[in-house]
Amino acid sequence: MRVKWLLLGMLLPGLTMLASRASAQDGESAPLVPESFVVPLRLETPRFTLRKLTVDDAEADFEAVVSSRDFLHELFGPDWPPEDFTLENNREDLRLHEAQFEERIAFTYTVEDAAGAHVLGSVYIVPSPEEAFDAAVLYWVRASEREKGMQTELGEVVHAWLGSHWPFERVKDLTRE
Repeated sequence: MRVKWLLLGMLLPGLTMLASRASAQDGESAPLVPESFVVPLRLETPRFTLRKLTVDDAEADFEAVVSSRDFLHELFGPDWPPEDFTLENNREDLRLHEAQFEERIAFTYTVEDAAGAHVLGSVYIVPSPEEAFDAAVLYWVRASEREKGMQTELGEVVHAWLGSHWPFERVKDLTRE
């Protein structure tokens, strides 16, 4: 479990600023995928769509995060999102995720309903904390969607997508730990 917290401290919302500062001091982070790989910007299913998360998603993402605070504390630990988390904090997190995506060091996707009207959760494709894996994945959906089985469905869809459209042979699922 400690490895999970270290990885989250490096790459997930609320804590990415520390990682960005550390990588700036230590030199460039290595890309997670080869330069020749065309990173998918979206994945559509009948029930939901994954698309690249951008700072323009801040308000809808903020609402999803705040409404999912208890589950996110279970998944990411008690420090994220903090009780005093603001929309501006979320904007900064999303700016960092967007920069990581462009730098190809981590990839964050928003999960929207099929109509694109509501943010349902997020997917993070990040470096693995273990050398035996090519990458790691974390994902979450709102409580209302977990009650409908979407957390499991999202995990299955994401794993199939990573196996068929990404250059990874072994992906560690940090959500299921």
